[in-house]
Amino acid sequence: MFGFCELAFRIAGFYPASLPDFDKAGVQAYYWVCDRNLGFRNRANGSYDYDLIASDPHSSTDKNGFRNGYGWRDDTTNKIVLFVGDSYVFGAEVDDDQTICSEVTKLIKPSLGLVALNAGVRGFNTVQAKRMMEECLKQYSNIISVVYVYCSNDIYENVYSSTYTPAKVPIAKLNKETGVLSEIDVVDPDVPFGSDFSRLMKQKDEAKVTRLGNKRWDRRLRDKLRVHSAFLNSINMTFTNLKEPKKEMKPKRSNVYGRDVLIALLKEMQKTCHENGVQFMVTGVTTGSSLFGIDKWSNMAGVDFIDVSAGFVKPQFYYMARRRDHLYDLHYNLHGTKTFAKEFAPQFEGGLK
Repeated sequence: MFGFCELAFRIAGFYPASLPDFDKAGVQAYYWVCDRNLGFRNRANGSYDYDLIASDPHSSTDKNGFRNGYGWRDDTTNKIVLFVGDSYVFGAEVDDDQTICSEVTKLIKPSLGLVALNAGVRGFNTVQAKRMMEECLKQYSNIISVVYVYCSNDIYENVYSSTYTPAKVPIAKLNKETGVLSEIDVVDPDVPFGSDFSRLMKQKDEAKVTRLGNKRWDRRLRDKLRVHSAFLNSINMTFTNLKEPKKEMKPKRSNVYGRDVLIALLKEMQKTCHENGVQFMVTGVTTGSSLFGIDKWSNMAGVDFIDVSAGFVKPQFYYMARRRDHLYDLHYNLHGTKTFAKEFAPQFEGGLK
């Protein structure tokens, strides 16, 4: 019976667990470079194969650290739709020509001569996305639209600086009495500005190896079985990830102060775009039917919100389990990027609205 289940799961496309290679820099450790304005950004001319995903997707960056993708060239004369955001926009879990920016470009370029610029950086909050947007608007005069892709963790990462240790990030504070929004820069980075995080991240990995070695015997046995069995690994990931959506609803992720800071940031982003004659839009990444409030908050900020949630209502646990590592959920797979593009691309049908 076990052999039959194992064969069936492998034919269906499920995989045994893949243990990380601790001698190889993780995708964040490889790409992150400490930056005075952004806290951190992508390294220039990067090239990385992500071996924790079944297809070993390849990601690369250009001379500015932007993710290369379908149709993108730094010297492009096409009109640009700029995407800013975090790991979902960057999309290390898929190949260069399969990110949401690549998929959107495939759908809109033939008729309108547009190309999507992927300025996403893994771990970015809204403050960093705003600053990246400002840098891109100064660098490219052919940007006609900016899309900020919101993830539900942004609401608290905007006001807490230590979310992604050892990296530090600029955050925002809102004076409730005056309504004035201020941004706090990074002044004490763990590595010098311009340097990468590989050494510090390797130290974290070494500590993780020690912790793994100290696990109870039954958990070590379970991990060994998962490495060899697609069936056992998928069952484990399914039960683990069915619990994950509940974490998204923690009160701190939808607190009033965080919401007000986010709304203020969205207003500033829209103002900057308006001053540059550029359209500003917000969309929300979701692994289910809930948008976690970003649709309402965009409304409160007077910002155009594009609802792409219709593309993310497939059985969540199935897509989570159908890959090597349970830490990466639905919106990173090919189904997610393609459905995002199909939901978003109509915004440009018949010309820019």
